[in-house]
Amino acid sequence: MQPENPVILYDGECGLCSRVVQFVLRYDRAGQFLFCSLQSETARKLLKDKGDPGPDSDTIVVLSKGQVYVRSRAAIYIAAGLRFPWSLGGALIVIPEPLRDLCYRFISRHRRKIVQKSASCAIPDASMRSRFLG
Repeated sequence: MQPENPVILYDGECGLCSRVVQFVLRYDRAGQFLFCSLQSETARKLLKDKGDPGPDSDTIVVLSKGQVYVRSRAAIYIAAGLRFPWSLGGALIVIPEPLRDLCYRFISRHRRKIVQKSASCAIPDASMRSRFLG
């Protein structure tokens, strides 16, 4: 059941995560990324297919070409797939992963304070809806 395009699994109940999804939709240079809420049954199936019971909802995950990217590695993978200048974020891969993940966990831990969940959801148009799984 693995889609050919990279799939971003995100916390569907997090305001910051929702804004990141909107950002990626806007700057995804090739319209390559698909999206799926970590809370969905589709996400559970995708992760089960990978032999992964699933991360906590505070972890972003990218599934691409048989690989699973989590935390900072997932964020860098996403950045590298965006239009310039955002693609320059891919260069952050040179920072040691423990340091990157420390920063990632700090932001993740405080994400609900950084951006409050909006009372209203952005409703994607028909062309964008096809990029959401589940």
